[in-house]
Amino acid sequence: MKTTRPRSGDPVPVGWFGDFWDDVRACEISGGPGIRVTRTPNGTIVSAIRQPSGGSAGASAGYSGYFKVVDASERDESGAITAPKVKIVNGASPDDADCGDTDLGTVAAQEVAYTLPAASARHHVYLRAKYATGTYSFDFLIGDDSAKPETPYGYFVLADIDSKGAVTQVWQGGFIYWASRYYT
Repeated sequence: MKTTRPRSGDPVPVGWFGDFWDDVRACEISGGPGIRVTRTPNGTIVSAIRQPSGGSAGASAGYSGYFKVVDASERDESGAITAPKVKIVNGASPDDADCGDTDLGTVAAQEVAYTLPAASARHHVYLRAKYATGTYSFDFLIGDDSAKPETPYGYFVLADIDSKGAVTQVWQGGFIYWASRYYT
C-alpha cells in the first residue's frame, strides 16, 4: 500500500481517501489465465480452470467423467464411416440416461449425427444451454469455429472431431459450472 495512516489528531491529507481506495482496489482478486474468480452474495470463489489435455485418443479413452464424447459412427465392411455420429455419455456409467450434471440441471445422454469435416479440418462438439420460459434446455451442436454458438446460448466445447472421425476429448472437468459462461 502506498498510503500511510494519518496520525491520531492530525488532519487527513487531501486526496488520502482516493489513494486509500486505490490501494484497496489493487488488493482485489482478479482472474487470469487458468484462474476463475466468481463473486457470489456469500463471498468470492477462486478456482483453477482445468486446461484440456488435447492430445491423443488415449486421453479420450482414459477419461471416465461426465460429458464423455465417444464415436458411435456406422461403418461399412472396410471400416469406412458411412454415417458419422457421436454419443455423449457419462463416462463412469455409459448406459445411464444422463451424460452429466451442471449447476443449471442434468443433461440427457444423446447421440448426434454430423458431417465429417474437410481434410485437415476439425469440428467441435458443443454443449449448449438456453434459458426460456423459466427453465434451461440443453442440446449439442457439432461444427467448426464458424458454428460457435452465440447469444442466447451459453456453451462449452466437449470434444474435437478430425476429418477421419477420430474423437479427442477436450472437456475433462466433470461437473459443469455455467456461472460466467451463460449468456442471457
